[in-house]
This record gives sequence, C-alpha cells and structure tokens, in this order.
Amino acid sequence: MKKHNVDLAALKPHGQAKIKSRDETLDFWTTHSITSIAFNLYGDSYKKHYVPLPGTYRLPFRVDMIVRLDFPLFIMLIGGGHVTFASPLQDNRKIEDIVKPSGKPNQDHNSYNNSLPFGEYADISVTYNFNEMQILINGEERFYSRKQAYMRVKTLKEQNTEGFSIKLAVSKLATLNIKTITVTEFDEKAPVTRGAFEEKRLQPIEQERPKPTFASVISGLPQESRNDVREFFHHLNTLIERRISGGVPPTEKILLMKA
Repeated sequence: MKKHNVDLAALKPHGQAKIKSRDETLDFWTTHSITSIAFNLYGDSYKKHYVPLPGTYRLPFRVDMIVRLDFPLFIMLIGGGHVTFASPLQDNRKIEDIVKPSGKPNQDHNSYNNSLPFGEYADISVTYNFNEMQILINGEERFYSRKQAYMRVKTLKEQNTEGFSIKLAVSKLATLNIKTITVTEFDEKAPVTRGAFEEKRLQPIEQERPKPTFASVISGLPQESRNDVREFFHHLNTLIERRISGGVPPTEKILLMKA
C-alpha cells in the first residue's frame, strides 16, 4: 500500500486556474467559465483550467479529500473521465468513465446525488477497484457500481501500468477551499463498506419531461445566490414593464418572483 499525502503548497495551476495558500489550506478558483452550457456543448472546456495532483496513480486506489465549496460546481478529473460534485442542474450529475468515456449525460449507471453542503467542509472519498466503484460524501454512500465501462475494457491493466492522472476543476464563480488531499494505492483491493445506494439502470421516459421552473433551476444554489438572482430578474422585469405602452403588463413575465 502506498499513501500519498498531497503537499498543497506544491500544487501548480494550469490554464486560467488560480490558487492561493491560506492558513494551511488552499483556495482554488478559475477566471474562465465552465458553465453548464459550455460543459454540455464544449465537452473539453473544463479540462483546460485545472489544478493537477502530482504524478499518476494505479488502481486500486482511493482519493480522500476534505474541501469546502461556496458555489456550484466542482469536478474531479480522473484519467479520461470525471466525477462531478454540487451540480446546479440534475442533468449534469454525471460520472464519466475513466477509460471508456461516452460523452453522453446520465447514461445507465452514471447519475447520482452529488450535492454538497455549501460553505461547510465536506469529506469526499472516491474509490476505484478493478470490479467496483464507490463515492462517499461525509461517510454517506452516494454511489456504488460494479458495472462501469472501465471494468470491462481488456486493456485496463495495460493502461493501469501507466497510471491515471487526477485533476481538480471548478466553475468560474466557485471557490474550492482544500484542507487535505490523500491518494492511497492498494496492493490488491481498496476496502469498501457498502451503504444504502441502490444501483439502477435509467429507464426511458414514457411521457414528455416537464419544463423546468425558475424555482427548480436555482434550487441548487446557496440561499444568498438565489436572492441575488431573484433581485436581478425583478429589476430586469421592472425595466421591461416600463417600456410597455398603456401600462399593459407583459403576457408572460420573464421569471416568476414567487419562486
């Protein structure tokens, strides 16, 4: 077993990623947008601005970190794939395979509850074995699978000889405060204690998916950010109403402030 306690002071940002040491922790943010639109339409944008961990790591391994996030979202890039945390939209709660990425959102066994408590430290643990994968957040099993694509790739052990890189990325408005990062490589198998997560294959939608509401779109944001969004669109809606002749209100307001 090899345990790598990552030296936060030695980390170097890539692209437009920025870091700053503070009280034995590390603040990490980026000045380049990797919003949900860019994330979906330009799938590699979040791969250009990141903080890499030193070296590469071989399966089986477990990544443990204590971090604090103040705004969505946070992405852990592992090999050719990634794991997202604190996604603002359900469609982005995605696990992309480390060896055989599909490039498609929420396929089969790749969706999970990745919410984080904003403004508080969270303990994140991601385990990759040859035949199982697990994600824990504050000790709660959020994801478990024995059906990830990498497990069936014939060249997995060959690729594993070179190891997998691990990188961190965040959205433009987010700051990730990192307290500790540890990567542990195990000789045979990383220990896994099962929780309550039930692995299910996504079923086809039998009826039209309801349109998202204003409330549902901003529900994943911190309360302070939700208030700012409501205030902005209230101001915008007021300007539009003033431009309407005869005082007739618009047929549909841009957003419902009752949300």
